[in-house]
Amino acid sequence: MNDILVRGGRHLALSAAMAALLAPLSGNAIPANKSSDLGGYAGTLNFEPTNGHVLLENPVVLEAFDKANVPASVRREIGDYEIGGLIEDRQGILVSRGCREHFCSEFHYGLYVNSRTGMTALCHFSRKATWYVPGTGKPEVSSAPCPEQIESAPASIRVALKGHDAPAVAAERGSGRIWGAFSFPADFIPEDIEACAENIASGGLMCARQSLVQGPSVFYSLDVPPGNYRVFARTSESPGKKAYYSQAIICGGGTGGEAHCKDHAPVVLNVTAGSVHSDINPQDWYAP
Repeated sequence: MNDILVRGGRHLALSAAMAALLAPLSGNAIPANKSSDLGGYAGTLNFEPTNGHVLLENPVVLEAFDKANVPASVRREIGDYEIGGLIEDRQGILVSRGCREHFCSEFHYGLYVNSRTGMTALCHFSRKATWYVPGTGKPEVSSAPCPEQIESAPASIRVALKGHDAPAVAAERGSGRIWGAFSFPADFIPEDIEACAENIASGGLMCARQSLVQGPSVFYSLDVPPGNYRVFARTSESPGKKAYYSQAIICGGGTGGEAHCKDHAPVVLNVTAGSVHSDINPQDWYAP
């Protein structure tokens, strides 16, 4: 497309700033994967319907928006943006971006869809970025513009969308997935820190060390059989201590040390085949 984006079938010349911000839209898209309805969007313009729906209005995406509590005002705003471009397939992640004409740097969005699982992340930038992803709790806010590819997204978004794209695979194996982030009451994360899922019925443990490091954030991922579990972290830096994912973590959203969060009872997770439990952060190092 050579520095051109399109709107409603007519060409719009890009300013230098707009071209720099939305450069990936003018590149060559990977050929569409005709084996799936979602993959069929790759290489099309983001206002062109595939199987009767533009990507923003695909039922899979709309369901994800509902689960992520994307406000109606945000949906209307990004649906009305005048500037769009090609939808690209970047290693199984569909990337669709658009912006407000003449104001692309201040008002734009990025839509990232796992074409295999339907897991969806929406980045809405209105002078700051707000990320909406099903199952990750409240929206995440960032000062950085919506990225060209998911590898540049915040770590938690990247893990939710790409690093843990296995609900269907987990269902086939009869397991569910638990993932979250580590913390430690020091200025470092111990190298030997691990997360353990404790089966309440059997007492058995399944443990995993860090699976992804993104800046200061360190994540783990566990695939476990169906059952009820408590999740804790442990390390030789704090011998004998188990830092659970507890009510205090849910209360304070931190490491369990908030003064008003006095309930340190471990949270029980009910894991079923194909389920994904996100943001299970075993960080209650301050439990008595």
